[in-house]
Amino acid sequence: MSEYKKNPEAGTVQVKGQIDLITTRNEESGWVVARIVPDNGGMPFKIVGIIPELKEGECLEIKGHWETHAAFGEQLWVDSFTVIMPVTIKGIELYLGSGLIPGVGPVTAKKLTRHFRNKIIHILDNEPERLKEIPGIGKKTVATIMEGWKSNKTNQDVMIFLQEHDISPRMSVKILKEYGDSALLKLRENPYRLADDVFGVGFKKADQIAQKLGVPLNDPRRLESAIIFIMKNALNDGHCFLETPEIVEYSGELLNLQTHDLEEIINGLLKQDKLKKDEEKIYLPAYFVSENRAAKLIAKKLSNPPPPMDINELERKLDVEESRAGYKLNQQQRQAVIMAMASPVMILTGGPGTGKSTTMHFLVRVAEQSKKRVLMASPTGRAAKRLEETTGRPASTIHRLLEYHPKVPGGFQRNEENLLEGQFLIIDEASMIDLVLFYHLLKAVPREMQILFVGDPDQLPSVGAGNVLADLLAVREIDRIKLTEIFRQAERSMIVQNAHQIVTGRQIMTKPRKDMEHDFRFIEEDDPQRAAETIVNIITKKFTDKINLIRDIQVLSPMHLGAAGARNLNKIIQDELNPAMRNIDELDYYGRKFRIGDRVMQIKNNYEKDVFNGDIGFVENVDSLKNEIHVRFDRLIIYKKKDLDELFHAYAITIHKSQGSEYPIVIMPILTQHFIMLRRNLLYTGITRAKQLSVIVGSKKAVNIAIRRDDVGKRNSMLTDRIIICMN
Repeated sequence: MSEYKKNPEAGTVQVKGQIDLITTRNEESGWVVARIVPDNGGMPFKIVGIIPELKEGECLEIKGHWETHAAFGEQLWVDSFTVIMPVTIKGIELYLGSGLIPGVGPVTAKKLTRHFRNKIIHILDNEPERLKEIPGIGKKTVATIMEGWKSNKTNQDVMIFLQEHDISPRMSVKILKEYGDSALLKLRENPYRLADDVFGVGFKKADQIAQKLGVPLNDPRRLESAIIFIMKNALNDGHCFLETPEIVEYSGELLNLQTHDLEEIINGLLKQDKLKKDEEKIYLPAYFVSENRAAKLIAKKLSNPPPPMDINELERKLDVEESRAGYKLNQQQRQAVIMAMASPVMILTGGPGTGKSTTMHFLVRVAEQSKKRVLMASPTGRAAKRLEETTGRPASTIHRLLEYHPKVPGGFQRNEENLLEGQFLIIDEASMIDLVLFYHLLKAVPREMQILFVGDPDQLPSVGAGNVLADLLAVREIDRIKLTEIFRQAERSMIVQNAHQIVTGRQIMTKPRKDMEHDFRFIEEDDPQRAAETIVNIITKKFTDKINLIRDIQVLSPMHLGAAGARNLNKIIQDELNPAMRNIDELDYYGRKFRIGDRVMQIKNNYEKDVFNGDIGFVENVDSLKNEIHVRFDRLIIYKKKDLDELFHAYAITIHKSQGSEYPIVIMPILTQHFIMLRRNLLYTGITRAKQLSVIVGSKKAVNIAIRRDDVGKRNSMLTDRIIICMN
C-alpha cells in the first residue's frame, strides 16, 4: 500500500508563500520536502514534490493537492509551481542570502537590502554596475554575482515555460539537465528535438509544446518529426520497414494533413539520408544497411562450405563422447551434431524436452576433438549463463563477444577489421536476435568460421525489429534439424506436455495423469484484483522455507498495467517480501522504493555500465547519503539516483522481458483483461520459462483465447528475399 493517501475532498489547492525550511533534498531528481509560510498569514505547512534547485527564502506560487502520509500526516503534494519574487524586505534578504547566488551569503544579502531596499531586484536585473556602491564589492564580485543571478533566472524561466506547456516537473528536470542554459533557445528553435534528445518525451508531447509555441500544422519540422516517429514506432512493432502508402496513411491520421504534403516530406528526408528507399519500402538507414549487408554475408557464408568431413570419424568421436558421458544421443541428435560439423551455417530447433542443450554439449566436445575452437554466445546474460551450465564451457552475451564499447565508432570492437578468433560459433536463443545485432555479429565472423543458430521459433520473436530466426528458416539452402522426440523424463512433465499442447493449438491439461510430475498448476480466477491477491498468497503462504522467495520465484504478466499487471504486482509483492524497516536505508525514486534485497531489472541498454535490457540483479546496498544504490548482476554496478529510470523492480516482469531466461518457479496471471496481448506464442513462452513449477492464475477462457490466437502478426522484413537474391 502507498504511504500516501490522497484526500478526495480537497481538490486542487493554490497557494503563495515563502520557503523558510528545506528538510529533504535530492539534487539529482529535484525532489524536496520543505516548509512554506503562506502569504495569507496562515500557519506554515509541509510541501513535497519536484522543485529543482529550490532555496530557502524563495517565494513560490504552487498548485497541488493534499495527501496524507502514513508517518508524517497531511502534506501538500506539488503538481506545478512558479517561482515569484518576494515582496517584503525581510523576504528579499532571506531569498538573496539563501545561497542562490554565488558570492552572496547572508551578510552580503543584508548589505544589499539595507542599501537598495526593495529596489534590489530591479538593480540585479537592470543596473548591476550599481552593486559596486556597496563597500567590498568590486568588478570581479559583480561579475560573479551577475553570472549566478542570470543562470538562476534562466533555470526559473525554463521551468516556468515547461510547466506552462504541461510538462511535469520531473520531465522538466530531465530537459533542463539535457540542454542547460540553452534549453529555451533550443526548444524555440525546434521543439521536436525533444523526442530525439530526451528519454521519455515522445512526438506527441513535443507536438503539444510546439503547438503552444505557435508552430504551424504544416511546418516541415513537424511533418519530419511525425514521420520519423512513425518509423521508430514501427520498429517497436518489429517492422524493419514501412511502405510509402502506410507512412502516408499513419502520418495523415496523426497530423490530419493531406497526403501530398507528406509525400514531399518523405522525399526530403530521403534526400537528407534520414530515410532509405527500396521501391515502395522505406527504412531508417541503420535497418536498410543491416538488412542488405547481413543478407550478403549469409549468402557468402553459404557459398563457402567447410572442407569435407569424414562421417565415420565423426561417428567414432560421438561414440567416444557418449562413452565418457554414460549417455546416448537419439538419432536426431546424432544427425544434428554431424550436420553442424559439416555445414557453414546450420539451424537447430526444437521445443522443451527435446534435447537441444544436450546436443550442444556433445557438439562442443566433438568440435574440440576436431581441433576447433568453439565460441558460444546468447542475446542475454541469463541465457549465456545457462548455456555455460549446459555445455560446461564459457559463454557470453553477444555484446560481450563482440566487445562492445560506447566510445568506439559503430560500438563493437569486433568487426570486419577485427574478426572473432575461432572455428565454430554457437548462438543460442536465436529467436531473440534482432536485425541490427545480427548484422554486427556476421560482420565479425571470419570466412572459415562455422555457425550454429539454436532456438525455438514457437517462442516470441525478438523485442527489436526483424524476425531473424524465422527468416533464416525460410531459406531452404540453410541446413536445419528440428528435434521432435521428447525424452522420457520430459514426457512426465506437465510443463513440457502443456507446451506441446499449446504449440499445436490444443487445450492444456489442468490436472496431471497418474504417471506425471505435478510441475504445473492452474488456479481459476478471472477477477484481476483477486488474481493479484491470490498470487501474493501463493508466494507467501504456499511455499516451504527451502524456497528462496525473492530469487527462485518469478511472476510473469502479459502486461505492465492493471491490477494483475507487472507494475502493481511489483508493488504488492515487494511490500510482502521486502517491506520497509526502521533504521534501514531506502531510496525513493518518484514513488518507487529501492531497498536492500530487492530484485531489479535493467530496462534499457547501458553500454557504459555494460548492463543490458533484461538483465536481472539484486540490490546489495542503499546509500541514502550519496543517493545511490549498488546492484549485483554478475558484478557490482553503482546507480546514481539520476540513473534509476533505467531500473525497475523485477518481482514481476512482462513475459516479453523473460525471453531467454529460466526460473525455478513461474507464476502467471492469464486473464481476459489481458485480451489485447493474448497469443499462443506468449502463453508458450511464459510456461516454458519454468524449470520446476509453472502456475497459471486466471481463467480457462483467457487461456483458450491465447491458444486459439496464432496470428502472431507478420513483421515487415526482406531478409529472406535478399539472401536468396544474393545467392543467385
